Amino acid sequence: MKVAVWGTGNVGRPAIRAVLNHAQLELVGVIVSSEAKVGRDAGELAGVAPVGLKATLDYDAVLAQGLDAMIYTASADIRPDEALADLLTCLRAGCNVVSTSFYDFLHPALAPRESMDKVEAACQEGKASLFVSGIDPGWAMDIMPVFGSGMVSGITQIRCQEIFNYALYDAPDIVRYVIGFGQPMEELPLMLHSEVLLKIWEPMVRLVAQGVNVELDEVTTQVERRPLEKSVDVKGMGTFEKGGQGAFRFEVMGMKNGKPLIVAEHITRIDA
Repeated sequence: MKVAVWGTGNVGRPAIRAVLNHAQLELVGVIVSSEAKVGRDAGELAGVAPVGLKATLDYDAVLAQGLDAMIYTASADIRPDEALADLLTCLRAGCNVVSTSFYDFLHPALAPRESMDKVEAACQEGKASLFVSGIDPGWAMDIMPVFGSGMVSGITQIRCQEIFNYALYDAPDIVRYVIGFGQPMEELPLMLHSEVLLKIWEPMVRLVAQGVNVELDEVTTQVERRPLEKSVDVKGMGTFEKGGQGAFRFEVMGMKNGKPLIVAEHITRIDA
C-alpha cells in the first residue's frame, strides 16, 4: 500500500518509522509545515537512516500519486479549521485517512453534526474513509480496557490511567499555554476546562461503556492542581517558575448509579 505521512512532530516521527518497518506499506511522501524541513530526508526527520525520500510542503503533489492512505499527524489543537480543511482535501482526493489529530471523530456518535456532515460528504465524494484513534486518546483508553475486561470477573470499576512528565513532550507552546505549566495557579488552563476534557476523553469513556454493554447515567469531570515547589529548567522549553502550575490530576468519569464506573485519569507534571 502506498502511504504518506503528514506532519513530523511527536506522532509523525514514529509514524514514519512504523511505515518504514511495515512489510505491506511503502512510504511515498512526507508533508511538513515549515520551510526549514523541506528537502530533508524522511528518515533523517524520523531519527533513522536516510531513505531517499525528501519532505515537501506540496501536499497536492503527494496526493496526486494515488495514495492508499494518508497518516495525518499534524496538530489540530491550535489550528482546527486548517486541519479540517487538510482532512477534507485528502478525503475528496480519494485518499483514506488515519489520524490522531481529530478528537471530534474518535466516537462518531458524539461528533458535532456540522463537522460530521462535511466529513461524510467528503468521504462519499472521494469514496474514502476516516479512522481516528491513537494511544491516548485511543487504544490504551478504549480498545485495551474492553479486551482486558474479558479476562476478569466481578468488575467494580474500569480505570485507565496515564502518568506522564511533560518535560519530555516536544511542543513548548502547547505545554505552557494550552496545558498551562508554569502559568499562575489562579488561571485555569484551556486543557483543564470541563468542556475540553469531555471533548477529548468522553469519547473514550463512552466507547468502553459501549464495549462492555453498559448505559452510563452521565459523564463528569474533576481536577486537582499543584504549584511548583521550586523553579525548574526544562531543555528546549526554558524555566518554569516556582509557584506556577507544576502538576495536575484529572478524571473523566462515566457515572452509573451515583458511582464512577469507567474512568479516564491523568496524573501530569512538568518535573518528575
